[in-house]
Amino acid sequence: MSKMKVITFFIQLLMVLSTILIPVQSQAQATMTSTGSVRRNIATIIFCGVGGAVLGISTLSFYGDPQNHIGNITSGFALGLIGGTVYVTTQATESSLGFNALDPIKELAQKNRNPRPSLAWSWEF
Repeated sequence: MSKMKVITFFIQLLMVLSTILIPVQSQAQATMTSTGSVRRNIATIIFCGVGGAVLGISTLSFYGDPQNHIGNITSGFALGLIGGTVYVTTQATESSLGFNALDPIKELAQKNRNPRPSLAWSWEF
């Protein structure tokens, strides 16, 4: 790879990692979680990236000249990191907001269990 591609890759990696670490750190501060959960979240994201890279490697067998398509590995790694970040962020959001916060049907069912007295008006002409 050329020097410019390597620099670009590391800049993109730093941007992704900074995007990953900010929500994880915020979630850790908000819920006072242990360091183990932060490590578990980062490990989940990294393993998703590695899984994406493996999928990128597996696509090379479908090309006549696989050396011309090495970029599939980095693309798979990047997509895996993005997928892992979305998963971890979704899990952190659901756990911080509560179980029913993102499910409108369960939220409505919970509201109907504890109905407030309602005031109704009826007008007839």
